[in-house]
Amino acid sequence: MQLFKPTAARGLALVLWCMAVPAARALDVDPGDYAAAPPGTSLILGYSQFNWYNSFYTRAGNEVHDSELQTQVGILRVVHYVDVFGVTCDPQFFIPFAGLNNAKLGGEHLDSTFGLGDIIVASTCWVVNQPEKQRWVGITPFVFFPTGSYRDKQVLNVGENRYKGVLQVGYVEAFGKWSVDLIADTTFYGNNDSAGPDGNNTLRQDNSYQAQAWLRRALTDDLSLGFGWSGTWGGNQYVAGDSNKLSTEAQQLRLITQYFVLPDLQLQAQARTDVWSEGGFRETFGLHLRVMKVF
Repeated sequence: MQLFKPTAARGLALVLWCMAVPAARALDVDPGDYAAAPPGTSLILGYSQFNWYNSFYTRAGNEVHDSELQTQVGILRVVHYVDVFGVTCDPQFFIPFAGLNNAKLGGEHLDSTFGLGDIIVASTCWVVNQPEKQRWVGITPFVFFPTGSYRDKQVLNVGENRYKGVLQVGYVEAFGKWSVDLIADTTFYGNNDSAGPDGNNTLRQDNSYQAQAWLRRALTDDLSLGFGWSGTWGGNQYVAGDSNKLSTEAQQLRLITQYFVLPDLQLQAQARTDVWSEGGFRETFGLHLRVMKVF
């Protein structure tokens, strides 16, 4: 039995971008991201992310049958490490592009879209920076600017048409060939004043919270393998004061490998799947690729 009529399903999908694309649903961290490099170091990173979602669940845990989505995300990230009064920091920015296609919600086909995403500016500052002990703790504020492609009345959008802020804390420590990464963050959402079926309603969202963990083992000096988990909570959404049945509730498992093909060039591949979610599309499988060049 279909839980939503097509018109209701279409209204529910109007703000799906903040649920559909992993880069927007949560601010994910790869193993080693919170290990500080020496000041003067620069990084250029390119990400290619492919995700398949074959089910949709409301906040009440009810499945909206005959729902699916595919996303393709590309991200350019530039990082530079500096010394600020004896503290290592790394000003950085992210430029994302994304495509959302082959989408259905409650059996209704949704129009595909492609375009620039919301640009992110951030900087980690390390309150603990002990490379001799292989131990780091960093704090990172992120700001999302509403630069992405957005059209009111369009069901799926790449941009969110709102500002967002994230405050994240990360800890990394190595124990011989093993290393542990623990990350926690809170996301603060601005309002989107061009939401709803007519494009003139206000979308409001509660704060959301994420925790991530990685356990990684170095197989050689250049090759490592890791297993990870991510959990997100909160983020309930409201359009014109009424719940739209969306949130950011999910539990995810991850497997990753990282390989330095050259001393200054690393390749990374990650597979992931949601084991539980409510308030959005459930990710059946994700394949995330990354290349990192060190200068």
